[in-house]
Amino acid sequence: MKKLGIIWLLSLTVISLSSCRKDINGPNNVIIDQQRNLVALTAVYNERYSEMGANIEKLVLVDYFNPTNYKVLTDSSFRPWWGKFTHDKSKIIFGDAHTLHTAEDLGYQFFIYDVKDSTFQTFGEFEGGHFPLCGIKPFWNHDGTGFYFTTYPPPFSFSKSVLFFDITMEKGWNIVNSKSWWSAVSPEALIDENTLIVFSNDSLVTGQPPGFYLMDINGNYLSRVNNPHLLGRSKSGMLIRARCIDWNNRLKLLLYAEAIQTIHITYKISVTNLDGTYYRNYTSGEYDDLYPVWGPDVKTIIFERTPLIHANEYTHRKIMILNVETGEVRDFISPSCINGAISLRFPDY
Repeated sequence: MKKLGIIWLLSLTVISLSSCRKDINGPNNVIIDQQRNLVALTAVYNERYSEMGANIEKLVLVDYFNPTNYKVLTDSSFRPWWGKFTHDKSKIIFGDAHTLHTAEDLGYQFFIYDVKDSTFQTFGEFEGGHFPLCGIKPFWNHDGTGFYFTTYPPPFSFSKSVLFFDITMEKGWNIVNSKSWWSAVSPEALIDENTLIVFSNDSLVTGQPPGFYLMDINGNYLSRVNNPHLLGRSKSGMLIRARCIDWNNRLKLLLYAEAIQTIHITYKISVTNLDGTYYRNYTSGEYDDLYPVWGPDVKTIIFERTPLIHANEYTHRKIMILNVETGEVRDFISPSCINGAISLRFPDY
């Protein structure tokens, strides 16, 4: 409990949200002094690709300590989906949800943005497939040489697997091969350089009900995560589980979106340790709160919020920040501070 007690001693980080500046946006402006203070997010714009198409979305970097300082990284030829930093914050990986870069039954084409060089990188076919490297839910290994991900299950199947792609070798492989058409094993977070937390329903292998497991990077199950806060049941009896897990190795805590059943299934921001002996809930489920990430020195948590009446609409989402000690929640940045944006999504620090 000594380590857990640290969290209560953290003071509020003051973030200035004064007047919004719109004169600093552009590729030739140096807007952020320290790379470690970057926050990546997706800005949604009012413009659409076509009359009936999706809204234009762009990947944006903002300064954590003054988020009105920002830089737009992509143009309207991309639709960035959930950008994730390397541990040293030198690169960002994101899936591109633009129809030009989406492979049916696989997911979104992966792009990597180099923060220092302002360049993009993508990769060719994965193990002889017919599409560029595609998938969902990517996150980096510790040294930034590769990333873990999964894919959409194929038609008439629930099968999913844990995959890894090495960007130095430009080669990828399955870490876990599904044993049947209905088995699903998906990566959730990196616990340490040799250990993943995954969600698995492959009871033929585990001998246990669906749930979260620790797995080594070679695909071997290590132990079940018997934490009652990570799993629940809907009123109909359907299994509902934690989403968007972010692990803090120093405090040994999981930050996640906890599923709760009210009239509908909604998500609230919660923190727990692996065995569930520590638990704190920060939001109530009054809104749909997703994609939480730890802020600097775990003093704050940044996350995406959507009012329930607009839960299926991208144009009503915004980025919030909460104080870990007090639980105070407020806007991190107004969409109006990014010229032309009407909504903000997918924060990462």
